[in-house]
Parts: sequence; C-alpha cells; structure tokens
Amino acid sequence: MQDHFSEKNTPTEINSPGELSERLLFFIKREDLHTLGSHKHFAASVQIKDISKSGLKGGVISTSGNAGICLIHYAKDSNVNIYVLTSDKCKLGKLEMLTKECKNLFLSKNPARLSNYIAAKYGLKNLRPSMDDLAVSGFEGLGRELYEQYLGLKISGKLNEFWKEIYTFSTSGASYIGMYNSFKKLKDEGFINTIPKMHCVTGFAGNLGSKHSLRKKQINEILKLTNGRNIEINEEELITFKMDFPKIELSEESLSAMAAALKNKADETSLVISTGKKWKIKNPDFDKSVIPRLDSFEDCDRLFS
Repeated sequence: MQDHFSEKNTPTEINSPGELSERLLFFIKREDLHTLGSHKHFAASVQIKDISKSGLKGGVISTSGNAGICLIHYAKDSNVNIYVLTSDKCKLGKLEMLTKECKNLFLSKNPARLSNYIAAKYGLKNLRPSMDDLAVSGFEGLGRELYEQYLGLKISGKLNEFWKEIYTFSTSGASYIGMYNSFKKLKDEGFINTIPKMHCVTGFAGNLGSKHSLRKKQINEILKLTNGRNIEINEEELITFKMDFPKIELSEESLSAMAAALKNKADETSLVISTGKKWKIKNPDFDKSVIPRLDSFEDCDRLFS
C-alpha cells in the first residue's frame, strides 16, 4: 500500500488495484490515510475546541492510542493541556508516536479508572468518547463528509444511490452513533431517501467491542432501527483475512470491518469504514520502560500535588 496522507478529506474508494484489492467489491472510506492516522480526528477537534472556549484546565483520556494521538495534535494548536493514560498493551507503533508528541503520557494498569479519578478530582475534562457526548457530535462530520463524497461519486457514475449498508468497527460506539445521527438529519431534510443498514463490527481486534460500551443501549437501538447486524469477527477469521489479503496493511479494527463485509457478501452498494492505519515502529530501539507510570490514586495525587 502507498504511504500517503490527507490533511483534509480522505478518499472513498472502490476496486483500487495496488492499494487494496480488486477482490473487495465494496467501497472503502480510507480514514487510515488521514494525517493523524485514524477517524478519531473528527471527535478530537470538537473536544479540544470546547475545552479552549470553556476555560477548563485541560483534559484527560484513557486510550488505546488513536484518540490520544489526535487529541494531542489539536491540543498543541490550541495550547490546551492533555494527560494521556494508556495500558501496557498499547501497540508499540502508537506508543512511539504518543511518546514523541505528548509531554504528559503515562502507562497504567488501570487507565480508564484513573482517568475518571483525575477528571473528577482535579477538574479536567474526561475526553473518553464513551464519556463525552461531544465526541458523538464530532463524528457527525464523518457522516456529512460521506454524503458529500457520495454526490461526487454519483456525478462520476460510480454510484447511483446512497450506500445501502455501512460496516464499521465499534468500540465506544461514538463514531457509530455520530454517523447515524448525521444520516438521520440528512433523511429528515430530504437529502437521502433511507438510512443505510448500520452494521456494528466487534471481535478479536484489540479485545474491543461495543458489547462493553457505555453506549450499548444506543447502539442496539440503531441496529434495530436500521436493520443492521452486530457482526463479530473472531481471531481465526481475522487471521484468515490477513492471509487471504496479505498486502492490506491496516489496523486490526479496519481489517475486521472488511472481513465482516466479505463475510456478509457485501457488494458495490456497501461501504466499509477503514477507521485507522497500522502504526509501525520506526525506532527499533524504542523502550517503553522510560514512560512514567500511574498505577494508583496515590500516584495521581502526587502528580497533581
């Protein structure tokens, strides 16, 4: 695959030889090609803007990587202080990127619990997408961008109608719900005739999935409203997909969404969201042991004392 990025909109492609595969018949939204490596920029830009305007002290997030990378980028531009907590299971490529960009990065045995504690006790905004509704509203931008690109694809003759179904890997559910909200507004305003079937992909990738999300009730409501499916891709299915498509180097979440679409016999009326890139380690000597740790409430209190 090419290693190029987009500063703004990322492409929506179908049958792109040399990049993905002619064997995948569905459209793919290439958020992995964004400068920041994932679709999390939609939420991060809105969240940081809110902190900057509200005058809060800053923000804290527990993250597996991508959300933290995006938040740090926008926080620098806005002079907002961000604390990032991640687990020892964070992929080394993401961890290397976080280490380069974030002055307040910490490894933790309990990143979610301790970020909740820091937010509550020290007046910082909790930026976890599962905890912040602004993340959902930010992801509405992804739905609007998809509609704009649909219009271009329609003019070029590559797509006759808006996609009938969408596949996306879901963890917190913020992007899933945000896209649905934007599609509902487009339908209510008469821009599209029907809302696509919203398929929620979960499974082996990162041991993540909407079944553990605080937004599970909203996700299930959307699944029911759109006649979507909750599709789980297990470890064996993900490994098989990687073997069948060895040239596709994306995040496991993105690959899982593609595997789900293939499993469900998706065609050119379908769209898969490639939510992120595969972060590769650039420095083979990178040592994560130099990253400071927060493993207890006492550690947090010492940090902020």
